[in-house]
Amino acid sequence: MGRLLPRPQHAEYVRHVTIEHREGGDKYDRRFLDRLRRSRRVSGVLHMDHTAKPMSTPLRIADFVVGSYFAHWYHNDPEPWKIVDSAHVIEVVTI
Repeated sequence: MGRLLPRPQHAEYVRHVTIEHREGGDKYDRRFLDRLRRSRRVSGVLHMDHTAKPMSTPLRIADFVVGSYFAHWYHNDPEPWKIVDSAHVIEVVTI
């Protein structure tokens, strides 16, 4: 998260992120976000929510996009990525 969250907030003006709920792990995500705020890598404007994966459409969309990217580049199955990439402008940033 330390490398992932600052860029969308400062470059794309993201103010809200949704992260998959992990039993017992949510409190560590909140603590880490607080550390990022104290170090001024992100501002207090950035809000983070946790949600269960089956209930979250944004998480399902993110899983599909990342899954199609990995299928293309790591499993030699380019079709899902071609569909996503031809319909939307997607900037892949490796961190």
